[in-house]
Amino acid sequence: MLAKVSYPADVIAGVKKLIEYNVKTADNIGIKSRTIARMSETYVDVNAGDNINGYPSAMLSFLKRYTKLRW
Repeated sequence: MLAKVSYPADVIAGVKKLIEYNVKTADNIGIKSRTIARMSETYVDVNAGDNINGYPSAMLSFLKRYTKLRW
């Protein structure tokens, strides 16, 4: 049995952003600020309220259209 699954364009774009986020932040987990010579980097401190499954909640906003209402 073979089934074709097609996803909406906004879901595909959102998943691509999540993958890019994983690639960029994989080495920087837990780092709030880093200074090397004269160059410094500071990362946003994300708390549990702003975090869903390890991603910032703003990045998962594209899924709100597709959630099922529960009465």
